[in-house]
Amino acid sequence: VLKNGNLQNSSFVRFSSSPTIIRIDGSLSATPDSITPLVVNYQNTSPITSGTEFGVVGNGSGPLGTASLVLNTPSTVTLSGGRQVNGSNSLQQGTLDLSTFTLTTRGSLFRSNGVINASNGTMNFTNTSLVTLYTGMFTSGLINNLTINGNSGITEIGDVTGAGIAQIYINGVLKVGTGATLDLKSAVTGNHFLLVSDG
Repeated sequence: VLKNGNLQNSSFVRFSSSPTIIRIDGSLSATPDSITPLVVNYQNTSPITSGTEFGVVGNGSGPLGTASLVLNTPSTVTLSGGRQVNGSNSLQQGTLDLSTFTLTTRGSLFRSNGVINASNGTMNFTNTSLVTLYTGMFTSGLINNLTINGNSGITEIGDVTGAGIAQIYINGVLKVGTGATLDLKSAVTGNHFLLVSDG
C-alpha cells in the first residue's frame, strides 16, 4: 500500500507472484518487477497521474501490462501514457481519464459507479470474451476513438452520443442494445465487422 510520499529506486522493486499495489496518494517512480503482471488498485483521495505501477515491465524482459485494474476513488486517475489491462477492469467509483492516450483492455469490464473519460483518448478492445459497455460508463457518452479487435466483440448497451465516436474500427462484433443510441461521426472501418441492433 502506497499511502503518500514517493517510492523511488534506481532499478526495480521486486514483488512476489501475483502482487497487488494499492495506491492511495503518493507516487511510484521505481519500476515494479514481477514474474506476473500486477493488480493495481487506485484509492486516491485527490487527482493523480498513473505511474510505473500501471503497465509494468515484468522481470526485466518486456512489458506485460497490468493483470487487473480496480478504480475505487472519489477522485481522478489520469493516464501518463498508453496502458494495457490483461484481466478485469473494475470501475467502482471515480474517473479514469485517458488524456490523449490509449487504454487497451483484453479482459472483462465491470462498472458500478466509475467512469472512463475517453473524450480525447482511445479505447482499444482486444478481448477474447464478451465485454459489455454499461450505460454511463463513458463521461458524457463520449469516445474519441474506439477500436474493437477481439475474437468475441462487445455488447454495447448504453448510449454513446454527444460528440459520439470520432473514429471506429471493428474487427469483431459490436451489438447495440435495445433502445441504445450509437452516434458515429465517421465511417466504420475494419476487416470483418457486424453491427447488430436488438431494437
